[in-house]
Amino acid sequence: MYLITKKQTMMKKLLLILTCLATFNIVAQTQTVTIDWSFGSNSDVTPTTDPTNADRTIEVGDTVIWNYYSTGTHTVTSSAGSTETWDSGYISSGAGVTYQRTFTSVGTNPYVCTPHSGNVITVVPEGTLSVSTFEEASKKINIYPNPASTQLKINLPFILEDEYAFDVFNV
Repeated sequence: MYLITKKQTMMKKLLLILTCLATFNIVAQTQTVTIDWSFGSNSDVTPTTDPTNADRTIEVGDTVIWNYYSTGTHTVTSSAGSTETWDSGYISSGAGVTYQRTFTSVGTNPYVCTPHSGNVITVVPEGTLSVSTFEEASKKINIYPNPASTQLKINLPFILEDEYAFDVFNV
């Protein structure tokens, strides 16, 4: 017969709470995507993660930075039918000039650059591009020993130590 003690019950509750917190923090992070923007920046560059690929899929709250790295002038302007509207105006020539936009709505955002066209920023709901399942995230969490009496170790390899603080309470 297996008898569950109060400490074991507490440890199970703590494990559940920490796992939920870790999962929430995984999906609540925003990203910045940089597109190297000039002649040759278009949607058929492979791989799709290449800095000159002008089509990107991002999550709500993510920022896209267009990094202009050539001569001449370019624009970054939303097209008709875009979920969000923006216009960089002319980006003057010279390497290191940037334009950035944080996307706040789910949808597709076709955009043009004079004289280029046919590029799209696709925005998906927050958490869509993060860890694909709760089970996948929970496999990376290591809490031991279980049960614990005086000391509990928590290993969260996907979170940088100085990014988060955890408060542990004994109910």
